[in-house]
Amino acid sequence: MRIRSIIISCLLIILPLIYSHTESIFPNEITSSLFVLLFSSCAFVSFIRYCYCTHHQRISISSIDVLFIVYFLYSTLILVTVSSETVDKYIFYKWGAVLSCYVMLRFYTWSKMTLLYGYTISGIVQAFIATSQKYGITSSRSMTFEITGSLNNPGPLGGYLAICTAVSVALLYYALKSKEYVKSCLLFIGCIILFYGLVLSDSRSALFALIMGIGYFSAQCSQRLIAALRKYKISFTIVIGIAAIICGTLLYKYRPASADARLLIWRVSANMVADSPFIGHGINSFSKEYMIYQSNYFKESPNSSFTQVADNVVYPFNEFLNQLIQKGLLGFMLVITLIYFALSAPNRSIDIIISKSGLLVLLAFSCFSYPTMVFPLLLFYPLFLGSIENKTVYSINIGNWGYKINMLLTSVLIILTIRDVIFINRISDALSKLYQDNNDIEESTYEKIKHNPNFNDYYMTWLFQQPTAIYNERVKDLYPSCEGYCILGKYLTEQGDYEQAEYFLNIASNMIPTRIRPQYYLWELYTQIKNVDKAVIIAEKILTMSLKIESTYTLRVKKRMKDYIISHNNAIVDIP
Repeated sequence: MRIRSIIISCLLIILPLIYSHTESIFPNEITSSLFVLLFSSCAFVSFIRYCYCTHHQRISISSIDVLFIVYFLYSTLILVTVSSETVDKYIFYKWGAVLSCYVMLRFYTWSKMTLLYGYTISGIVQAFIATSQKYGITSSRSMTFEITGSLNNPGPLGGYLAICTAVSVALLYYALKSKEYVKSCLLFIGCIILFYGLVLSDSRSALFALIMGIGYFSAQCSQRLIAALRKYKISFTIVIGIAAIICGTLLYKYRPASADARLLIWRVSANMVADSPFIGHGINSFSKEYMIYQSNYFKESPNSSFTQVADNVVYPFNEFLNQLIQKGLLGFMLVITLIYFALSAPNRSIDIIISKSGLLVLLAFSCFSYPTMVFPLLLFYPLFLGSIENKTVYSINIGNWGYKINMLLTSVLIILTIRDVIFINRISDALSKLYQDNNDIEESTYEKIKHNPNFNDYYMTWLFQQPTAIYNERVKDLYPSCEGYCILGKYLTEQGDYEQAEYFLNIASNMIPTRIRPQYYLWELYTQIKNVDKAVIIAEKILTMSLKIESTYTLRVKKRMKDYIISHNNAIVDIP
């Protein structure tokens, strides 16, 4: 049991390292498929061991297990009925790994304390990497951020460290309580390293989540505090409310532009929820539809205070809101109910209390970030939920037939996973040669992978740089973005479909009102079709636009607009 726990703990430690150092552009797909393969192989080995046993094994099903499985079944139903034609098939590996991890943790014997120490060590490793990036010993793989750990972005790094810090603080508390002083000293040093890494990540969301987790743990461990909370419930509620308002204000003031950008995303996302409140828009619908809604929002509210913080958006920065958008109220209520049963489960052992604290940190971080999009963070959901035991509602003897079905399904899964991992690696190699050789992806391969968000983003970035992009029909497959719709507008213009070109360029111009390119492409369209009135209107608009960044490109465009207006003598413009 302990050896198995140590092996899995080591795998969890190296998981972020694999995620970062793979040369593939598919880190989620590669790591999740490898973990599916791992868990499937473990299940296969367990079957072989069973063949030498004569007894039948009974498994106990808890309310958390039922809700977890119902949620997955409902998600599958949404996938099949709402978004079956445009979903990326590799999403099955990511969520298959989550399900496999949960099943393995629930129905196999583990040393859960060993796993918790594994989380601590994993966090310390990430904190060391962040520190080495800070002082120039190693460099980040990101082109944008200096400090990312192995997660390619400081936001997810902060969330990862916050979870590991909360677990470490809880382990330190119990080590001190048990008078294990050597272990306490090591954990104390580990907590300092983790907290320093968390500070380096500069994540407000992670810091807030850590405070929530440690506060919950403190309340659970202090009987006196629990009694006071019950006696002075109203007073504590008022104090907590005031403290939350003060903390929220301070965090907002720290980086107001970033906070305003999230507020814009949530405001626009509310329109998505309102349009399909019950069943949602389908799996992966946010990245495919959000920018259209943002365009409509600025079209209806051109003087919005959020204009200056608008940008291309791929994440909702709130996982609960994401559930509402993708799966509607029913999916959202399943998630809330699952969380309620998990947090209200009896605290029968130390590891359950610590797992609840870690889960609460993850949930608090989920309110402001996107952990389901980063596989090492996503895997914390089944790890914590699978560690929390609840009341048994059903017990079943899986018997010999259960193991035979398990063997058959596992064998098929192993074969399919190996095949698809080979395919993903082949695609990664082909994509890495795009910038070197400019050899386009063949059609049969493109059709298999075009709905994958990572591929779509990487391939379209390359395509936009090609002079032939405006003649390539594949631009129709791009996910909505300001730049993407600009290229699509140019493509349709070249095809002679001026009405559609105008339609998409207008959408692009409203997506990010401070971008000059879509307006410039509209002006080019109107001059090409000799619509002078509209061309002059767009030229005047460009000259009075409030831009985020002034560059040589924007200055050249404005100079051209000024010359155009003067040459037609249709307006007098006071140029600043």
